[in-house]
Amino acid sequence: MIELREYQIKGVDELLDKASTLLSGSSRQQKLVFKAPTGSGKTVMMGSWLKRMAQTMPSHYEITQRQFAYIWIAPNQLHQQSLLKLKEYYEETRELRCLEFADLADESLAENDLLFFNWQSISRDDAIVIRENEQGRNLENLIAATREKGLEIITILDEAHLFATKGDKAQKVLNVINAKLEIDVSATPAFLGAPIVEVLRQKVVAAEMIKKRVELNPAVKDLGAGLSLNEYLLRTALAKRNDLAKRYAKAGSAVRPLLLIQLPNDKQTLSDEDRELRDMVEKYLEHISGITSANGKLAVWLSDGKDKINLDGIEKPDSLVEVLLFKQAIALGWDCPRAAVLLIFRDIKSMCFTIQTVGRILRMPEHIHYTDDVLNYGYAYTNLARDMIQIVQDDMDYFTEMRATRRAEYEDIGINSNHINKKQIRNRLGSKFHKSLRIAAEKDGWIPLQDDMGAFQKNKDFLLGKLWHIDPQKIEVVIPRDVHVDGDHEEIVRANTTRYAKTQNELDSMLHRFCLASCGEYAKVDSAPVLKYALLDLFESYLGFDEFQAARVILYNVNEPYILDLLDKGFKEYEDIMKQHAATISRKPESYPWEVPDIRYYDIEQYIEKAATVHVLQPLYVQKRAYDPEKIFAQMLEENSASLEWWYKNGDHGKEHFAVPYKNKRDDWALFYVDFLLKFKDGTLGFFDTKTMTGDDEAYRKHNALIDYLSDVITHRKNDKFIGGITIRDGNSWKYCRNKLSESFTLHGWSVFNPADFAGGNQ
Repeated sequence: MIELREYQIKGVDELLDKASTLLSGSSRQQKLVFKAPTGSGKTVMMGSWLKRMAQTMPSHYEITQRQFAYIWIAPNQLHQQSLLKLKEYYEETRELRCLEFADLADESLAENDLLFFNWQSISRDDAIVIRENEQGRNLENLIAATREKGLEIITILDEAHLFATKGDKAQKVLNVINAKLEIDVSATPAFLGAPIVEVLRQKVVAAEMIKKRVELNPAVKDLGAGLSLNEYLLRTALAKRNDLAKRYAKAGSAVRPLLLIQLPNDKQTLSDEDRELRDMVEKYLEHISGITSANGKLAVWLSDGKDKINLDGIEKPDSLVEVLLFKQAIALGWDCPRAAVLLIFRDIKSMCFTIQTVGRILRMPEHIHYTDDVLNYGYAYTNLARDMIQIVQDDMDYFTEMRATRRAEYEDIGINSNHINKKQIRNRLGSKFHKSLRIAAEKDGWIPLQDDMGAFQKNKDFLLGKLWHIDPQKIEVVIPRDVHVDGDHEEIVRANTTRYAKTQNELDSMLHRFCLASCGEYAKVDSAPVLKYALLDLFESYLGFDEFQAARVILYNVNEPYILDLLDKGFKEYEDIMKQHAATISRKPESYPWEVPDIRYYDIEQYIEKAATVHVLQPLYVQKRAYDPEKIFAQMLEENSASLEWWYKNGDHGKEHFAVPYKNKRDDWALFYVDFLLKFKDGTLGFFDTKTMTGDDEAYRKHNALIDYLSDVITHRKNDKFIGGITIRDGNSWKYCRNKLSESFTLHGWSVFNPADFAGGNQ
């Protein structure tokens, strides 16, 4: 079962809300735009939305027509990828049936059918799916037959900016379908003026699904002796790929990063220039790094059919392929999260960089950000000079060119930082509920099959003894017949009744409604399918019942109190299991080795460069809206540079920055990102955080946690010296406290911080 991230849940909720509003109207071909960044999981979110539609539409009485079939259209072969992914997604719960046109056995779609089309297959007048034929099987007839059954159609247009907004051809196809609702899905939607659901890139980055940014390195400052520009770029890009490989290994990851090299000509066929460049690239790779197609380290994906080499399994994190040489032929939607470096050879005078240009190197391969921040960025190289490159204004946030590098004389300081796992237990049933329900049943007396071959019959006898009805022949529901209504009061004043047995489809619908009503405090829409299949699995595994038999037993009115009692016990077991699980991924801090980063990237919109002689990263970038005490303290450090080996302005969030754990006023674990780390001439390490007397009501807690941290370090490193704490400006001096503080502290007894005290003598 796929666990959605918080931003994905909110995106699906907003899609459901806006789609419901549009569907309640009478208009057709209404547009809804879903904008989500590359790597955010658009297909998974749309799959979840479709499942929610199937589950909730029957109860939306404000919508006249509540039965839908769906058509998914995508360019090139992207529809195949989506088809396979969603088939797997619905395999357990089967809310929707995923199929292609050739799979259709009927002349129409059924409710909750999801039909996939390749755009090219329906955009030509002579396409098999479009043209008239003897069998009468074409898109227009399929749509007509589906509507005759009382179904409405919703169309999902994946990567809509590539085809769905492009002229008469697209409009002609959409007019044939004449859907009630058209949803344009894209990272860069072209349709304007429609309701929009937008997933912000910052949310996806915060969820560690995609990289923070892409470093763009177009400028060539030193070509190196005897190297052409192209050779220099290739050497630089390959060196970056190899550096990332070492960093992944050091981080304990099996990911092998991939370098993508794009040939320059925009045409599909190879030009003479392409061939010359390809020859140069292949010879260079073989000569310098031993990378060849023969040894499996080089893959080729060109438009020429025979030029597809070593592509099988290239998406796997530990694939041996290190370099992929490609042109336009690389498939749209191709998903290879280990792709980390992009080298673009261009033969045009300028280039407009967008997220589409670098989208293939934006995904995080393991859906986490690493302590080594270098692994959290993508890297793009091109042979264009900086003044030939444009970055689309809307996409500026994807790129960074502000990089600071650690000074060569830096020596490791060997300290630990801390990180808190922020995963939370969601208020919905997950896959572990299957196990919980089994535990509850066995505690109640059910016998597992593996312990007793006669368990099926023994379990039936056990339930009969508990007064269950385990073989109801039919489920009957009382319904009104010959109803007479008082028009003034809308009350039934006379009615006979009739009874009828439910069909399998009707039983499925009843079972789903029963499960929705029986989820207790758990989120109904997400939990009902899990509860349903946990029940069916229980009856199959302990009684040998098929789905039809199990549904009859579950829904039989005499059994309802027994089922609800069993579910209640299952919920309690599930809560215990999830508490145990929570303990293993609790918000308790996790410690790991930390050093000042050797490379750090900065946001061009938030930071500016400033001169600093002894800052350990060069150049120094400071926040445009820096806190005044921080600016004054940094200035004081520069004025005392003779006493310092270096100083470092720490970040304020993320695994790559130094943090000390502390208990906040809610008694929860939190992280204290200490403002400044210093190394003095005498070797002492300093940890100081600038405060004011009233600016932070958690200041004393943070200070005390830092004192405990330093005390622990000193205990284990007796030959090293450490000082630190919060520091507050008092007149023209800075004071810090060597001891722990109370909540209402004063500066009485604090020491004056003078860097010269640590310039070479004793403290």
